[in-house]
Amino acid sequence: MYSLNIKYFFLLLRQNPAQLYLEIVKDIKKDFFLKTETKINYVWCIALPKSGSTIIEKIFDFLPYVQGNKSILRKYNLATILSDDQINLDTFKSFPSNKLTFLKTHTAFTSEFPEIRKIYNPKIIYLKRNIQDMMLSRYFHILADKNHWQHEIINKMNFQDGFLKSCIYKEEKVNFQNTHIQPIKYYTDWLKDWEENLDDSILQLEFEDFVKDKSEFVEKILKHINFDDDKVKKKIINYFDERNNSNNLGSNLNKIGRNVSTFRSGKINEFQKLLDENTKQKFKSLLNNKII
Repeated sequence: MYSLNIKYFFLLLRQNPAQLYLEIVKDIKKDFFLKTETKINYVWCIALPKSGSTIIEKIFDFLPYVQGNKSILRKYNLATILSDDQINLDTFKSFPSNKLTFLKTHTAFTSEFPEIRKIYNPKIIYLKRNIQDMMLSRYFHILADKNHWQHEIINKMNFQDGFLKSCIYKEEKVNFQNTHIQPIKYYTDWLKDWEENLDDSILQLEFEDFVKDKSEFVEKILKHINFDDDKVKKKIINYFDERNNSNNLGSNLNKIGRNVSTFRSGKINEFQKLLDENTKQKFKSLLNNKII
């Protein structure tokens, strides 16, 4: 039985009807006409922000999975009392049990996680990135996104000071977006909480793995979900090879629907290359002190 994502439907209808049509056709084809032998109905990617989760989304776009939070064929429920990205038991309950659904979130760990695993048994992919490069990538995202809550403050500062400010600046009022928590504390706690609750059944990946060997990265994901199709794998690899040098964060953020991307440079170790020694030491002290 279907519960349609009406909010996503009207969002795309207003922004780009042609994109809406293409996504509907593609998802209907996946749900009703694409033959597959996979028995894994739910795949959930839990990703640290700015860790390359857009890459995971694109990989599953080639697979017979419909994206749970970006399709009109999937109702998407959130625990909005916690944040705008915090899924709960009702999130999976709203997905059709006889169809293939992929979900990517930046969800922080909660006590509901074991219950979600027990009841819905999703195949889980955990994606992270070196915290130094992740926070630097986040800084560049803030500069590119004029609607970001830190943009006006960070945009006025020089590179070194602006980066450090982006790590610690917070709003006073408690809110669903968690902007009342210093970002460096939020993300270090995010990593700590999740990694205390991972086990061998969860595929653990790092963005650096993708940069070093795209083919192996893709192969690990396909193996994890028991998907065996060399033709599809080659299509995925070719897609990323062709787009190696075509990333522009500003234009990616302005795309519509599932074409929206926060992917920027695809490089690693930028923290060490771009920041001066004084800034590196200050950032290190933030990590060591947990700031707050």
